[in-house]
Amino acid sequence: MVRPATRIVLQATGYEALLGNTYRKGRKATGAHQLAQRAAYLACGTDVVPPNPHGIGDRLACRFLTATADPVELPSLHDKASGMWACSWYGDMRDLSDDRNATVHGADLPLGHRRASRHEFHLDLVIMRTLDWIVRTRPSGIEDLIEEIRSLPPDPAA
Repeated sequence: MVRPATRIVLQATGYEALLGNTYRKGRKATGAHQLAQRAAYLACGTDVVPPNPHGIGDRLACRFLTATADPVELPSLHDKASGMWACSWYGDMRDLSDDRNATVHGADLPLGHRRASRHEFHLDLVIMRTLDWIVRTRPSGIEDLIEEIRSLPPDPAA
């Protein structure tokens, strides 16, 4: 059995390799908000019956997808008291990045196997939806996903 903290760091590393910006020496790494935004775009709504995903021709862009800055300070998107996010997919993937950061930087968190398994469950679906997107769009790089998200019409109710 691999320690939960190690599992979380490895999951987050794979997640960032899959949906992170192309590495360029001297540039900042992809932030947790950007990663969660991309994962939420690909996965949110795909696990409901019938599926109702974001995407061109489907749902409008929610505020998580249109936010250019970290929405952690927006009460309509993140409840600080409970730590809950308005989009569970965004929140689940954001939690993975946050748990990775806490682990790598020495925070003393109770990261058990249940938490690592929950991250694995969500990451597995994000990987599958990313592969679906790759097969469907034949992208030349992560920039194509970024542009697809940017091109969504915003939800006027948001």
